[in-house]
Amino acid sequence: MVAPLPSQIAERIARFPGQISLAASDLDRDWHLAFRADSTVPSASVIKLLILAELYRQASHGMLTLDTPVTIEREHVVEGSGVLRWLSSGLRFTLRDLATLMIIVSDNTASNRLIEILGFAAINRLAGQLGLQQTALRRPFWGRAARAGESENTMSAGDAVALLRALECGAIVPEGPLLEEVRTILRAQQFQERIPACLPRTVVVGNKTGSLPGIAHDAAILWAPWGRLALAIFTTGLTDEHRGHCEISEIARDCYQAWVAEHYEDKRGR
Repeated sequence: MVAPLPSQIAERIARFPGQISLAASDLDRDWHLAFRADSTVPSASVIKLLILAELYRQASHGMLTLDTPVTIEREHVVEGSGVLRWLSSGLRFTLRDLATLMIIVSDNTASNRLIEILGFAAINRLAGQLGLQQTALRRPFWGRAARAGESENTMSAGDAVALLRALECGAIVPEGPLLEEVRTILRAQQFQERIPACLPRTVVVGNKTGSLPGIAHDAAILWAPWGRLALAIFTTGLTDEHRGHCEISEIARDCYQAWVAEHYEDKRGR
C-alpha cells in the first residue's frame, strides 16, 4: 500500500531549493511512501551500493574471497572523495577493505578497483536481475559529473530502496556472516548529515550518500525496535546546498514519523 504523502512532507517538497524524489518502504509490512520515485537522475556515489551488493553476492557464491589482496598503485588513483589518493602508492588492501572504504568514506579509487575486478557487465547484470530499471553503471568514478558526450551513472530513489530491500532481506546475499558484514559496513558510514541527522538515537542507520555539484542523495536502511525501513531521498538542481542538506534530514525525520504513526495505528487496529 502506497500511503498518501503526509502534508508536512508535501510542504517541504514545495519549498525545496531544487528537485526532489523519494521512496520509503517498510521491509516487513505493506507500507510505502513515494514521490517521483521512478525519476531517473545521475546516481553520484549512491550506486556504489550496487557494487557492494555484487561483490558480496560473488563472495557468497564462492566466486571470490574477500581476503584477496589488491595493490593500489599511483595509476589507480583518481580525484574526489576518499583517502587512498592521499596515501603512499603500492599499498595492499583486501577486497573487504576496499568495500569498506568505498562505502564509509565513498572512496573513488577503491570503487574503481572493485569495478575493474567485478566488471561492469556483472554489476549491471545484478541491477537487471533485481528489476532496477533506472539503474546503470556506465563509467568509473572521476570525482566529477560526466561531461558533454560522456556516459553518466544513473539511478532512482525507487531503485535505491528496491536494492536495499533485496540486500537486507537476503535476496542477494543469504542471511549469515557475509550479510552481517554488509550491514556493519553500512552502519559505519561517516557521512551522517542527511538522512540520519534528525532521527532518534534509538534508530540504527546504515546509509550511502552521493554528491555532485547541485546533487545530494542519501539512501538508508533504518533499524528500529519495531521494524525496518528502507528510505531514499534524491535531490538535483540544488541552489542552496546547506539548506538542501537540512531539508533532506527533516524530510527523512518526517518519513520516519509517518512510518511510526502507521506502525502504532496498525497495532491499535489489530
